Amino acid sequence: MTEETATNSNPFRAFIRHPLLSAAAVFILSLSLCTIFLFYEANRLQSLRQYNALTEMLAIKARLEGMMTSHSMMMSGLHTNVMLEPGMDAEKFEMLAKGMMAHSTHMKGLSWIPTSPDGHLNRQAERVYGHPMRDLGAFESAVSRAVDSRQLVIAGPDQDGDKRCLYMLLPVYYQEALLGIVIGVVDHSAMLSRAGVDSPNLPEQVALRWLADDGSPALVFYGEADAFSISSVQLNIDLPNGRWQAAVDVDDSGWAAAGFRLAMAAALGLMVSVLFALAAYIVASSYARREQAVQSANYRANYDALTGLINRNFFSNQLQQAINSHNRLQRKFSLMFIDLDFFKQVNDTWGHRAGDELLQELASRLMGFVRKSDVVARLAGDEFVVLMQNSESATQVDLLANRILAYLNQPYDIAGQKLSISCSIGIAMFPDDGQTAEAILSHSDTAMYAAKKAGRNRVTLFNDDMRDEAQHQLLMHNEILNGLEQGEFDVYYQPIMHMNNGHIEKCEALIRWRHPENGFIPPNEFIGVAENTGAIRSIGRWVLERVCQDFKRWTNAGFDLSVSINRSVSEFYPSGSHREWEELVSSYGIDPSNIIFEITESLFMDGNESPVDELKQMRSNGFRFAIDDFGTGYSAINYLRNYPVDFIKIDRSFVMDILDNAQDRTLVEVIIKMGKALGIGVIAEGVENIEQLQALKVFDCDCIQGYYLAKPMPVEEFIYFCDAYRPGEIGPTVPHVESYLEQQ
Repeated sequence: MTEETATNSNPFRAFIRHPLLSAAAVFILSLSLCTIFLFYEANRLQSLRQYNALTEMLAIKARLEGMMTSHSMMMSGLHTNVMLEPGMDAEKFEMLAKGMMAHSTHMKGLSWIPTSPDGHLNRQAERVYGHPMRDLGAFESAVSRAVDSRQLVIAGPDQDGDKRCLYMLLPVYYQEALLGIVIGVVDHSAMLSRAGVDSPNLPEQVALRWLADDGSPALVFYGEADAFSISSVQLNIDLPNGRWQAAVDVDDSGWAAAGFRLAMAAALGLMVSVLFALAAYIVASSYARREQAVQSANYRANYDALTGLINRNFFSNQLQQAINSHNRLQRKFSLMFIDLDFFKQVNDTWGHRAGDELLQELASRLMGFVRKSDVVARLAGDEFVVLMQNSESATQVDLLANRILAYLNQPYDIAGQKLSISCSIGIAMFPDDGQTAEAILSHSDTAMYAAKKAGRNRVTLFNDDMRDEAQHQLLMHNEILNGLEQGEFDVYYQPIMHMNNGHIEKCEALIRWRHPENGFIPPNEFIGVAENTGAIRSIGRWVLERVCQDFKRWTNAGFDLSVSINRSVSEFYPSGSHREWEELVSSYGIDPSNIIFEITESLFMDGNESPVDELKQMRSNGFRFAIDDFGTGYSAINYLRNYPVDFIKIDRSFVMDILDNAQDRTLVEVIIKMGKALGIGVIAEGVENIEQLQALKVFDCDCIQGYYLAKPMPVEEFIYFCDAYRPGEIGPTVPHVESYLEQQ
């Protein structure tokens, strides 16, 4: 499962990984919501305008109908008076009309037109007060309708000079005889203005038109005909014997303020959408970066960057899950531990890039060979494991492992070159060879090392002898940890003398274990076990702190000495362990240059750069390093040049035969000259007699260490030794522990 696959399994995460897409989606969504809001807001404003217009129009309708009713009542009063006294003189008519018009601001004139003796209406009024009516011939149709209907009829408006007038015609009958017609002239403009047709609360001026008897529209006599549109608010105004229709258009074009408001809202919506999109882009970018960082961190924590296989951390979880499931189902599985033979030589000969390509190709072959249900992991360097699910038969697993071995041993095409390399495979079966993740992994590792010891390029199954050895190591591991707690361990110091001046400038710290039941246990019997089980890290921490305490003791006694402390390769794991050492030394106020860590050449041989990086970091902080047992491993000038150290210690096996073995003598001489050439101090271990010392002096060796100078001793004896020692007094004249003890 790759990082990309893990991310794409969640649609939201896959979507938000693209900030531009997220921003576009948010922009479209925001703009859509703003558009919907504007649509409803426009409808709301339209409805509000219609409601306000309708309210105003209802008020206008009520006013107009009220004023027209008042005028109608005035005309009825005049009708009654004329009917009772058709022949009233002009003075009396004027007085009557004047009294009536005093109560109306819109009635401009009243007239009386009697009939002629032949029963026809005269063309001119006989009695007139105020504004006269024009010749009846102009309103022939209205007069006829009034006479025929015997009801009040409104005519006009008619343009009369600069004014617009309405004419109210009411016929006067006595019994069945037409006596004449009374006419009222109404100031049309003043009446409409008072009714509120020009109100500022209306979006446009009101328009008025007549409605025919059948309800169809007729002449528009006030305002513009365009006001009678679909979007307009329209009301019918009931008149005596007729109807008007009033209308006001509430279309958007008539509302500049509302249009500006909607335009501003649209601009604001667009701006908000852009801001939301920008915010979404920023949030999505931040989230995507964080998600990518988390995914990358998870991937780095669980997968090997070089091969794409799961790493040790993730494999531990997979292994525990396999144990749980196989325990529940009472099934077996096998674990193959695969290690390349002489992989370091590949890196040295072909370069690290070729080594990386080889590991990638090997991982690809493993993944292509096993089943989908099986688990393949890279633990470290050139170490791989294969967890074979549901493996019931050890024989079948052995046959399968040999097939894998043959497949992996086929030549590799690396950088255009054919490269052949073999593997060693160790196998452990669950639950026969272990019932915990630690046990099954450790036992497969043990079987793999057994394969290497047997000659490499082979498959080895974990067996009873290995199990016994593993149990022995586990027992000793627990005893080591218990011994550290119970104070069974001690640190002895062996002095190191400088050959030029004979001074004791250094010493080596050596751990000693006095078991309460088994007595003295040599380091070679428990150090290897501690390295295999991980107890070496507890030992290393304990030794370093004890040395720091003893360092203060001989410093207080007046001795300026550097101290060498052995460090196993496994103590450099996990990465960053060196910081704990630095903090401990610093807490005791010790100059780092007084601490020399002794390492073996294998530190440079495992192909992992992390310990080497830590070594360089510590050297930059003042600590010094020495290569212990130089010459017994994979010694090469290349390592000394690329990974500089301060000292190399010639192994005692070469010094022991320096007088009798010409090859060893030559090798020692070469090592000393090589150290001189590279500016590295050389310390010869295991010097036991004067002849060896003199030979080393001839080779110009820098320092010596061995029983001829002094054996390792507890700190009290070491301080006494340093106090009693005089340069040149070595051999038989060196003060012995026995004399020190006699003085105590």
